[in-house]
Amino acid sequence: MLGWTRNETTQAQVRVCILDRLYETLPRPPFTDEDTDEIAS
Repeated sequence: MLGWTRNETTQAQVRVCILDRLYETLPRPPFTDEDTDEIAS
């Protein structure tokens, strides 16, 4: 996706995709919601 960092809406969509993937793959426990948010950042 070219230029995704220039558009706030696209940035938010990318973040949601990353978070969705992390919530699917990171084991719970030991990872918390706060850990997942930090990893996504």
